[in-house]
Amino acid sequence: MGDKIKKILYYYLILGFVLGFSIALLSIIYELWNKDLIFNIQNIIYIHDNNKLLFVIDSAPFFLSLFSYFVAKNYIKSYKINLSLKETTLDLLESRNEIEKIVDILNEKNFILNKSVTIDSLTGLNRETVLFEKTKTSSKIA
Repeated sequence: MGDKIKKILYYYLILGFVLGFSIALLSIIYELWNKDLIFNIQNIIYIHDNNKLLFVIDSAPFFLSLFSYFVAKNYIKSYKINLSLKETTLDLLESRNEIEKIVDILNEKNFILNKSVTIDSLTGLNRETVLFEKTKTSSKIA
């Protein structure tokens, strides 16, 4: 798990840096093309002197890397939560299956009890009333 988290973190950091670097590079190329200059160090210095916004754009790789680091941290948190939810769901499903097996066993063993409960509900007499009446009549006989 630790290696996978590191890989995800590095992936996001590299992706942010590459994206920011490509944006900075494309903006420099665009400025050079717009001013009909060739790509060399002197012309890059020249367009930076004339356009101060390029200094902000040149910082994009660092800020995008920082932003992607926070995105990766939140992704890792949600990944861990998702794993724990999957484990909990599997545990609940196992518990449910075990409970269903126990209920099936109890239903098989208590088949007669279930029938008598049904008969009791149909006749309106419950087991305690019948047993109380039996003991009452047997005490009268004795």
